[in-house]
Amino acid sequence: MDIKKVLKIGTKLEIRIEDQNEDEEVYITQLEDFKEDYLLISIPIKKGNLMFIKNGEKIKISFLHKNNYYYFCGEVLYKILVNIPLMVVRKTGDLKKIQRRDFYRFKTLIEVCIKYNEETIDGIGKDISGSGMLLALRQNIKKGVLLDLELNLKEFGVIRLKGQVIRVTVKKDDVYPYEVGIKFIEIPEDLRELIIKYIFCEQRKIRQKGMV
Repeated sequence: MDIKKVLKIGTKLEIRIEDQNEDEEVYITQLEDFKEDYLLISIPIKKGNLMFIKNGEKIKISFLHKNNYYYFCGEVLYKILVNIPLMVVRKTGDLKKIQRRDFYRFKTLIEVCIKYNEETIDGIGKDISGSGMLLALRQNIKKGVLLDLELNLKEFGVIRLKGQVIRVTVKKDDVYPYEVGIKFIEIPEDLRELIIKYIFCEQRKIRQKGMV
């Protein structure tokens, strides 16, 4: 796939260090310019400070285009400290579409209403992706159980979908001691894309506040 067809100047980018765990730092930035296999990317800012990635570091760059995620690998070559601090990145891998199971889990707080055994349970979503989420609950739910979920996605409204419990862990001292991993079941594509848009919108808000 020709990267010029999907990657445009101003595109928001997620950058991860190639050999780090999925739960570690994700840098949110944007593309300033590119030519062939070389990209000019604004240096990420967190709480007003520039977040420098070392020269020679191997990175994974992902982005959204027309409701699809794409990624490619690159290497940080050097920095250009001008009005907009930039880093020059060389593209080292082919452009690939990210599989649904690889969706980045965005840490957030979401009001969740759960229908389980003919009762309603209120919970908190701690992270979410296009394929699942992590819930914090006051009561235990068995692995494998199917749940009806209502998620409050703020300005995107309340969505309803089904999920299956794939793991449960206990944190005894918490008000919500049960952390429940959920895999979305038979989620319609329009709802999946709405979740993705919500994630990008929340990331943009955080970036504007200088928190990433």
